[in-house]
Amino acid sequence: MCQVCILFPPGAAAVGGASNKEIGAELGIAETTVKIHVQHVLRKLDVSTRVQAAVLAANAGVN
Repeated sequence: MCQVCILFPPGAAAVGGASNKEIGAELGIAETTVKIHVQHVLRKLDVSTRVQAAVLAANAGVN
């Protein structure tokens, strides 16, 4: 399974373009915690923006 598919499972809030605040509210965690996790995911994918991650996800077939 590809890295993107593991990091962004179907229905993941980050894939839908949700803000850190929205993701935090959905998961019941602080916005700061979301920021840290998003930074780790971007680093793991070797990209620097959510847009780049979204393009990578789309190219990998993540809906």
